[in-house]
Amino acid sequence: MGFDIPMKTTLLTVGLALFMSLCAHAQEKLSVGWSIYPGWQDNALMGLKLEPGKPSFLERRTKEAGAQVEIHKFKEYTASIDALVAGKLDAVTLTLSDAMGIPLDSGVPVTCILINDYSNGNDAIAAPKGSKFEDLKGKSILCEQYSVSQYLIWRALQIKGQKSDFVTFRNTPGDECSKVFLTAVNTASPVTVATWNPHILRIMASGKAELLFTSKEIPGEIVDMVVVRTDRIKGRENAIAAYVKAHYDVMKYLTDPATKERAIRAMASTSELTPADAPLFSEMLAATHFYYTPEDTIKFMESPELKAQHDRIRTFLKEVGAFKGANPDSYQVTFDTSFIKQVK
Repeated sequence: MGFDIPMKTTLLTVGLALFMSLCAHAQEKLSVGWSIYPGWQDNALMGLKLEPGKPSFLERRTKEAGAQVEIHKFKEYTASIDALVAGKLDAVTLTLSDAMGIPLDSGVPVTCILINDYSNGNDAIAAPKGSKFEDLKGKSILCEQYSVSQYLIWRALQIKGQKSDFVTFRNTPGDECSKVFLTAVNTASPVTVATWNPHILRIMASGKAELLFTSKEIPGEIVDMVVVRTDRIKGRENAIAAYVKAHYDVMKYLTDPATKERAIRAMASTSELTPADAPLFSEMLAATHFYYTPEDTIKFMESPELKAQHDRIRTFLKEVGAFKGANPDSYQVTFDTSFIKQVK
């Protein structure tokens, strides 16, 4: 005998509800891309089993949330951002300036769910020993175009009261700047460069360089963060919250006197520095201002200072011709502290 109509309807309803539930559960999966930098090494640590017999921070948090988080390491920073724009990632680590200059300028709205840190000396302008800022007049500075290095020069000129034509730029990949500097420093044609660590530390280790301006002089301006494609937030809220909680688990591990050294060693081991450069990692950490607690992060993310910096970055990118879109004045990174407020 077949089922009667009410029975068939009930089974269909139950089956549909189960299917919808499974689909909703399957959506709770977040993919995050990151590249090597002290402020982003938490992405490596949250997936490591740092304590024998205990799950990783990410395992624990995703299990609590009933969600999945996939962490993808990229050797090339720009490639990770391109993957976000192409829709191959849901989230990525990047600077505030690159959030505006790449995803937003490509028509992809992004929401910042977490600010990791700001550069507090990791970025600098380096010139031959004995140089002064005034000596740069009419000279070229090697730096990567539209990068935080060019922003650093732009801000240095403002603070020193100089016009934009005080110096000229030679577009040079940031990773190459230290090599070029160290090769030319003993010749008749030494160069001035703007780049980031560990390249600045290598340059200074030569004993033949002078730092003319560093990010320590503009605290809170070169901001490192995590953004999610705004169109990928819905349906991934639990996964995002789990990721953010795992981040703060790492921050606690990094600041706890009992585990701090172990955390630093783990960070250095995942940074892919050469054995010779590994000792530089602690110096890079010292030049990074972390937001260790949810309270400190929320305070900064909701501050008028961050809003002012957001607008300053947009002005910089407009002035140097970085934007290709038709209406860059409308570009706005959204800052959402709701996931940080769930951390307990």
